[in-house]
Amino acid sequence: MKFEKKKNKRRFIILLSTVTVLGLMSFGVVYAKGSATNQKKNEVFGNMENYVPGINMELDKVNMEQEEKVEKEYSKALERALELLSIPEGYTLKDVQSQKQNKADVWVFRYEKASGQNNGLNGEHYSFVVDKNNNKILGFMWMDKKFSTGELPSKEETKTIAKALLDKVEPGMFAKLKNLWIDKHDEVIAVKDEKYNESVNLTISGTKYKCYLAEQDNYAWVIVGPGGNVITFEQGIIWNNGRVTEKWLHDSWLKNK
Repeated sequence: MKFEKKKNKRRFIILLSTVTVLGLMSFGVVYAKGSATNQKKNEVFGNMENYVPGINMELDKVNMEQEEKVEKEYSKALERALELLSIPEGYTLKDVQSQKQNKADVWVFRYEKASGQNNGLNGEHYSFVVDKNNNKILGFMWMDKKFSTGELPSKEETKTIAKALLDKVEPGMFAKLKNLWIDKHDEVIAVKDEKYNESVNLTISGTKYKCYLAEQDNYAWVIVGPGGNVITFEQGIIWNNGRVTEKWLHDSWLKNK
């Protein structure tokens, strides 16, 4: 009886030892698998981190190629425009957009001061619109704070300057135009007041020579500012109880678009 008890006790100890060993072996296998999985994860994420710069470089390359493609597309239109227009000193090209005007495809070029002074919407700028199909200049606008002061040209002077401009950018057009009126015209820009370090509004004034082109049933005008400088020219403007044609040159319109 005692022998049986000892025998049973020995069997229990052996069985317990076996279970313990098997448990440790299972734990070792699970731990090993877990360690391998974690190592694999580290390798994967480590490789991802190594690949990120490569991905960024590829994206930069794609963006650069796209920019070069767009630049190539608008370069001819810009080259043609610069044969007829004079970019004011101190201004640099800041933005080029592909847009629609009167349902036609156009390029919108915007120059701003290289110094960064009064940049952005409602600030100083020299902008123009070019028809993609034929590189015709549909209009330009020059808003500069220097035009907030100075004597405006007379009606006769404005007519003479308008004719000279149209003969240059759109030969033969002046003779087809019916002049509707010649009068003062105002635009407003925002500039930084250096004294008080705040933005203030300035009124840019000019004398407007507004005309109607019967053969196309649209309007054109030239606005001449102080010193005989042309500050605005627009053609092909559709008017039906108000302006219908987009106003890509006008910041007040762009701001609310």
